[in-house]
Amino acid sequence: MRFPRPVRMLFELTLFSVPLLLCLPTPGADNPSNDRPKVQIDWAAGPLTARLGDIAEIKIPAGYRFTGKDGTRKFLELTQNPPGGSELGTIIPDVSNETDDKDSTFWFVIFEFSDVGFVKDDDRDKLDADTLLKSIKGTTEEANKERASRGIIYRTGTNRHFMTPPRKI
Repeated sequence: MRFPRPVRMLFELTLFSVPLLLCLPTPGADNPSNDRPKVQIDWAAGPLTARLGDIAEIKIPAGYRFTGKDGTRKFLELTQNPPGGSELGTIIPDVSNETDDKDSTFWFVIFEFSDVGFVKDDDRDKLDADTLLKSIKGTTEEANKERASRGIIYRTGTNRHFMTPPRKI
């Protein structure tokens, strides 16, 4: 039985391609990054009172985990976020016991302290929410440039507006 030329060509191409594909290395094979040791982060499960450096304490409820300064640095690097150096701790939900909502969005909170944001009571009336937001957007753009320089182009941050603008209390 003789097949039409296009069918024969497709058959020959398939016969050639399958062995070729079998010879290709698997993704990640011989990749030294796969041989890296796993990073150990010391997470403490709530309920507990955690220290944020020598600045403050925070109560961590049951169902959440906390790590301090060193663990936060490691966590940020693992999540491809550049650490800034002023981070004092991180809280994440403890999803190890979560059975109801496996598809829920993962989130985390990073605690930082910088005395540059300290506002004396006398100066609080001079705060300008628009200028503050512009500054935050600029900082985020700089962080996005840092991510891009590290090849992390799919994880960029954006700040559009305040959920609750700064106001007098």
